[in-house]
Amino acid sequence: MKGRPPEAAARREVLEEAGVVAEVVHPLGSVEYSAPPFSIDLKLSLMRYVGESSQSHERRQRCWASLTEALRRHHPGAKIGPLLRASQL
Repeated sequence: MKGRPPEAAARREVLEEAGVVAEVVHPLGSVEYSAPPFSIDLKLSLMRYVGESSQSHERRQRCWASLTEALRRHHPGAKIGPLLRASQL
């Protein structure tokens, strides 16, 4: 989300996409990948669950997963080593 601090963008996205209120604990870094015709730079953050919200516009199934599993499911070509090291902080 251009023009918005990464922490604010993360809180907004998790609220809109999953209906979850969360706070950023620690930025984990970025994952870059291609989804032609786009080049994606995904900023990832470790977030703490605060609660539920009824404001979600997306009604998607949610599940809790480790960082490794989440990246494997959604970004199979991503280089995740630096993110995994950062998540151990």
